Amino acid sequence: MSAKSVLDDPIRIDTEPDPARMSEWTYEQLMAPTQNELLSETMKRSVVRPSEGHREAERAFHEKSREQRLNTYLADLRDRGRIDGYTALKAWNTWRALKKATGGTLRVPNASPGDEDQVHFSWNQEEHHMELDIFPDGRAEFFYRNRRTGKLWDHEQLEGESIPADVIKKAALFPRA
Repeated sequence: MSAKSVLDDPIRIDTEPDPARMSEWTYEQLMAPTQNELLSETMKRSVVRPSEGHREAERAFHEKSREQRLNTYLADLRDRGRIDGYTALKAWNTWRALKKATGGTLRVPNASPGDEDQVHFSWNQEEHHMELDIFPDGRAEFFYRNRRTGKLWDHEQLEGESIPADVIKKAALFPRA
C-alpha cells in the first residue's frame, strides 16, 4: 500500500503549488541582467526584496507542505503497522476539525506514534505546550501546560463529541508561523 494518503477516499493534500500564491518573479528573471546597468545597489535590493504578500504566500506554502508531510507520515505509520487505519483516519480527521475550528490558523502539529497504538500530536509556542493523543478506541485526550505559570489543563473527548470552546481556545495559542 502506498503512503500517499491516510485515507482511501478523496480527501488529499494537493502536491502542486498554487500559481496565484507564487512570487511574480522567477529566479531567472531576478538573476538576469537589467536593462539599465547603472541601477544603484539600493534599487537592486528593493527590486529583489520580497513583498509582505510574497512572504505570506511562502508561509502558506510551507504550512501546506507541513500538512502534506503530516498526511504522508500518518499513512506511513499505518503502512508499517505502527497504528491501524482507523487511528490514522481519526488522527487526520481530528487535525482537520481542529484546524477548521481555529479558522485555519492552527499550526500543523509535531506527530509521533504512542506506546498504546495511539497518535501523539504536540504543539509548542513560547511558554505554551499542548498535546493531543488519539487512541484506537476513538478517545482523544488533550493536555496543556503553561511553562511560565505552571498551569495545567486536560480534557478527554469521546468520539462523536463536538470540540468544546476551551479546547479551541487552547489551540488558538499555536498559530501558524
